[in-house]
Amino acid sequence: MHHVPLFASAFLLTGILCAQDTVRLGNGNELTGTIKTMADGKLVLAHPQLGDVTVPLDQVANLQSAAEVTLLTTGGERYRRRIQGLESGRLLLSDAAGGPGGPLDLGQLAAINPDETPVTWTGSLTVGGLYLTGNTERRAMQAGFDAERRTADDRITLRGRWDYAEEKIAPGLWNLSQRRTYGGMKYDYFLGKRWYVWGNTSGEGDTQANLDLRFTAGAGVGHQLVDTDTFQLSLEVGPSYLYENYRTATPSTESVTARGAYTLTWDITDTIRLQQFTEAFESLEDKDDLFIRKDTRLQTKLTDNMVGQLQWILLYDNTPAGGNDRLDHNVNVSIGWTF
Repeated sequence: MHHVPLFASAFLLTGILCAQDTVRLGNGNELTGTIKTMADGKLVLAHPQLGDVTVPLDQVANLQSAAEVTLLTTGGERYRRRIQGLESGRLLLSDAAGGPGGPLDLGQLAAINPDETPVTWTGSLTVGGLYLTGNTERRAMQAGFDAERRTADDRITLRGRWDYAEEKIAPGLWNLSQRRTYGGMKYDYFLGKRWYVWGNTSGEGDTQANLDLRFTAGAGVGHQLVDTDTFQLSLEVGPSYLYENYRTATPSTESVTARGAYTLTWDITDTIRLQQFTEAFESLEDKDDLFIRKDTRLQTKLTDNMVGQLQWILLYDNTPAGGNDRLDHNVNVSIGWTF
């Protein structure tokens, strides 16, 4: 008699441990396991032998969970309930105490066990400098900033750069040899896993190129060709507005352009990353008016949060300010911190 309570407890514990979620399909097949998540009309079930199994929600005839799951509605409300069944397009739910509850229309269900990972910004800040004294007196400073915030629905990208250099030409007299600034912002809204619409704007100035302001603003469509943990490649096209104002007597220009761009990120190894951001603006009003910006970077990890960077920025303006070159190259080495 003393063994009966022990046996009953063990039997009850085994039943609890073996309790599994159940998914019955429209064809009569039944899957058991643990409901991991449901989003975008697809249910993911962790099966003990098959691993993660993805099932379109419209193929599910019945659904039951052994324990409470988190339900997110299209109105943004969250519930912790046990799913007791699926009937006439509605989930039958327990109440907070485990008794009868619900139902919840599938049309009002946004996700089951939604991703709770907090949205954070990632990016880097890099700085570099040069100081020469003696027969050559030169000092230079540069800084760059990149940040990205990405969710399942959208992505925000920020970029900025500042370059400054001067040379001593006489005691107490310094000559400016470089002053260039750039800032840009882009917003992407994902229409699906691959396609997205984008809008962006940027502004830059370059004293030595006699450019007071180059301003762009545009919108279009993009496609994520490859999106893995180690390699990402996307293409973008769309119309854009381009305005250029010069520091010389060269008249300001403005035009509607066709913008084409690509972004590449490749983690070559665990410590080496190659990035390239390229965009071209072809005027729709003057075929000879073309501007290209290409930013290529090779980064290597020095510590968990510190990187060394080799950067090459190429700028091509087919219609520069009078007396200036069409092509500019800027190659620099810097160190940075990631976040």
